[in-house]
Order: sequence, then structure tokens, then C-alpha cells
Amino acid sequence: MDRRRRLLQKQLDAAVREETRLLSPKAPGRLEQTVRKAEERFPPGAVSALQKAFGLGFEKVFASGTGVIEWTIQPEKSRKAAQHAAAPLKTGRVRSGLRGIERQARRRVRGNRALTAAEGAALGLLGIGLPDIPIFVGMLLKTVYEVAVAYGFSYEPEEERLYILQLLCAALAGDGRMYSAQADRTAFRLGNGKSPDGDLDTWIAAASQQLCLRLLAVKAVQGLPLVGVVGGGFNWAVLGRTGRLARIKYRKRMLSRMLDVVQN
Repeated sequence: MDRRRRLLQKQLDAAVREETRLLSPKAPGRLEQTVRKAEERFPPGAVSALQKAFGLGFEKVFASGTGVIEWTIQPEKSRKAAQHAAAPLKTGRVRSGLRGIERQARRRVRGNRALTAAEGAALGLLGIGLPDIPIFVGMLLKTVYEVAVAYGFSYEPEEERLYILQLLCAALAGDGRMYSAQADRTAFRLGNGKSPDGDLDTWIAAASQQLCLRLLAVKAVQGLPLVGVVGGGFNWAVLGRTGRLARIKYRKRMLSRMLDVVQN
């Protein structure tokens, strides 16, 4: 039992180090400076409308898009695959089990990045005639949902959706460490059967703002107009970073849960 606990703690420490490397700002203030320039370049009304459009995208997907996303995820099939991948953990083979889960999560993220990089792929996948922002939001959420399932977590409860929005904020912000810490606090409360702080509307607004700021920075650097807001390169980068952080976050939650079981 002590050996298993040491192995789990070692894996958890490695996940924390990976998260620290991912979220440490490479050039402090650079994104904020780029955003300020972008806000000067684009009309204030257009920036406000863009942020509102992202917010409506989240609301639309949360309200009516989950069933369609689940059709693409096939949650029962995915859960069975996750249980099969995690089977070695039950026999004490920690490294083997984690590798199997990680392979499945990485495969899901790669698949979504490939789909969203192709023109019209997301629209064809979801099968709904929505504007491009809800489609992109749907792909972002689908990516996190699939990683959650791979690590044995649900995405349906409102509390888990709040956690997912905090995770998105951490992935998108120029310095995501504050949002990451909030997500960890929410994960801790959920793990102990407590309701998290905050509400869904507040975190939809926060995630929408971070998406808007990230997109403004890309548009400003590339000298592109604000029209045609979501493009393949932006999709690829955002999905990749979000998927990587989601894998780290859910791996940490799974390892923490397993450590609690071992210690108790």
C-alpha cells in the first residue's frame, strides 16, 4: 500500500510540474499589451459584440447542444473504453493504467484538433446550422468533455460545467494561474461533496471574455479584420492548449481521488 501511495504521489507531483510549466507566462504582459493595441484598432462596439457572441455561444451549447455533442462523443462507449484503459490501476499497476488513460485522452484531443482545422468540419460533425462561434464553443466543450470521460469524471452536472469554464479561463488567459487555482479549489470542493463558489453565468462571462481577448490578440498580430472571427489556426492553437490543460487537470483530480482512497 505504501508503494502504491508513493507511486500515486510521484505521478501527482509530475502533473503539478507540467501544469506549472504550461501556465507560467513566457513573456509577462505581452498578451495584455497586444490586446490593448487590438482594442484601439477595432471599434468598441465590435469588441463588445464579439464577447457577447461567445457568451451566447456557451449558453446555446449548454442549453440545447449537449445532446448533439454527446452523440459525437458516444459517452457510454467512451466510458467503457476509459474503464478498460484504467483496469490496470485496480491491480496496482499505476504507470500502466495512467499510460492507457493518457493515450485515450490524447487521441481524443488530436481528433478534435484535426476536425476543427479543416474548413467546415465542425459544422458537418455537429450537424446543426449554427453560426461559427457556437460551433467553435461546442468543439471546445466537446474536447474537455471527452478528456473528463477518459479520466472517469462526469461533465453533466452544473457544478462540473462551472469547473470546466474555470479550466477554459486558465487555458486562455495570458497568465492563467489565478484561474487554475480557482479550478483546483472547485475540484477540491467537488471531491468533498460540497458546492463550489460562484455561479454559471459569472463563469460563462469570464470564459467569453478570455476567448474574446485571445482572439483579439491573434487578429491584431496577424493584421486581420474582426469579421470572420474564428479561423483554423486560432482553433488549432486554442484547442491544443485547452486539451493539454484538461488532461493535466483531470489527471490531477483522478490521482487525488485515488490517493484519498489509499490513505483512508
